[in-house]
Amino acid sequence: MNKEESIDVVQLQLAQKQLIKSVARRRKKIPITVIGIVLCVSALLYLLEEKTYHLFGSSTKMVYVVLISTSIIIIFYLVFSFIKLRRMSSEVKKIGNKLYNIMKLNE
Repeated sequence: MNKEESIDVVQLQLAQKQLIKSVARRRKKIPITVIGIVLCVSALLYLLEEKTYHLFGSSTKMVYVVLISTSIIIIFYLVFSFIKLRRMSSEVKKIGNKLYNIMKLNE
């Protein structure tokens, strides 16, 4: 293995480690973010109930609209997060395959 290949291997390993750490961080943040969204929406619902009562006519209609819109927001967030996680994981696998091929050729 020459010096250029060893530098390339080190850079690939560092990139792979950073991606693995960012995937782990993102996976930890998903439930916290969903809980935060739910708490913020419930606080807004509590605070703005009197002001928006005239718009919806009854509090049950308002609760339904808020629950449906919150559910849609959470679903979009989860879908986009899982798509990004899948991309990052596939990139980690590609880097691992490159590293494997480099090491295999050097033996």
